[in-house]
Amino acid sequence: MRWVETRAYAGPDRRKRKRFRWFSRRKQDRSSPLPAIQVMLRQLHLRVLDVETAREALAQYQMRLHIAQKALRAEGQTEAALCLAAVEQTLRDVQRSGEFSSAAANEMHERAAAALCALR
Repeated sequence: MRWVETRAYAGPDRRKRKRFRWFSRRKQDRSSPLPAIQVMLRQLHLRVLDVETAREALAQYQMRLHIAQKALRAEGQTEAALCLAAVEQTLRDVQRSGEFSSAAANEMHERAAAALCALR
C-alpha cells in the first residue's frame, strides 16, 4: 500500500496503477510506502491534540486509526490493535455526543500510548 501525505490529503494512494494521463493534475508522484507501525502509532499518539482543536482533523485521524489497526492485525499485534479499537470507540462516542471534552482527549492519548507500549 502506498501512502500520500500532502497539505490537502493524507491517506492511502487511491490511484490503481501508474500510467500516463493527458490532463492529470498530479504532476509529481507524492506517494511513498506505508510508514512503519511504530511511526504510525507515534503519529496517532501526537495527533490526538490536533483532533481536539480542529474539527476537520477528525476525519483524517479516523482514517489513520483505521489503517493503523489493519496494519497491526496483519502483523499479529492483537494487543496493540485492541488498544486502538478502544480509541476508536471513544472517538465514536465523542462524535455521537457532539462534544469533545478534554477527558476524552486524555483517554484517547493514553490508549494510543498504551498501543505503542504493547508492541512486541
